[in-house]
Amino acid sequence: MKHADSAQWGPGAWHRVPLDTRGLSLVEAMMGMIISIIAISSLAYSFGIGRGLIYRFDVSRRAMGVAQARMEALGTLRLQSDSLAFGTHPSTAVPFVYSGNVIGTESWIVTVPPVATPAGNALKLVTVRVRWTQTGTADSLVYARLIPRP
Repeated sequence: MKHADSAQWGPGAWHRVPLDTRGLSLVEAMMGMIISIIAISSLAYSFGIGRGLIYRFDVSRRAMGVAQARMEALGTLRLQSDSLAFGTHPSTAVPFVYSGNVIGTESWIVTVPPVATPAGNALKLVTVRVRWTQTGTADSLVYARLIPRP
């Protein structure tokens, strides 16, 4: 018994592929490549942005450590010290070093508190400021504390 289709599948015809399974067209392959390139580029951009934010956070954390260390050092000085006299200190800003490179400066200002405190005028407001430039962008950190006057 012969099928009606058996004539097309005779000797030498076994290698023919049916029309519905012949693969991707050129347009489909190009669209797949374009979508893949866009996805990979977006991921690379996201990783670059993330790395930049991590670097910025690391520098900010180091600046906070420098400001806290300066505040602790000032807190241990006698209040008659020149470093705690009213005004901006030091006359030449201290370099802010990160990873062996000077990227900014550190200074502090001693003033009278701007608002009344329970202790009256018996306090000094010490504000430590660390400024730096990172990838062309200026940034700064301010750390303040009230210190009793003598």
